[in-house]
Amino acid sequence: MSKLQKYAFLNLTLSSVGLIIMLVRFLVNIYSFKIIVSVLAFVLCCFLMASYIFRYKYQKQGSQYYDERDKQIHKKAAFAGFVTMFLTLFVLSLFTFLIYMPDKSISIGLLLGIVSFSYMSVFLAESIAVLIQYMLGAQGE
Repeated sequence: MSKLQKYAFLNLTLSSVGLIIMLVRFLVNIYSFKIIVSVLAFVLCCFLMASYIFRYKYQKQGSQYYDERDKQIHKKAAFAGFVTMFLTLFVLSLFTFLIYMPDKSISIGLLLGIVSFSYMSVFLAESIAVLIQYMLGAQGE
């Protein structure tokens, strides 16, 4: 397993835990619990961003570690991640609109939760796409 696959697996694990935490946050209506879960989600987002920065620095080290195949894999994975983020934002915004309708107001915490959920979905989809493409590439050789 290459270092890039390890980063993808780490991001997959962190984003899965983060998405589960965010789902629990949406379902539970205890204020103190929501604050604790929001802090945990924020910490996970920071770890995801740090992992992304380390992966980016690893990519910049040169062609002996990161070749054209890796570049294509990550380009396709980034596209899959951003499509997933767009769909997640659209679906969550649509559900929020249908539940609250234009007459009612929503809390800013709900909007922050939607953005955080979408942010973590990018990493989840990108990591899954990277791991699948490396797996398919290894089988094809």
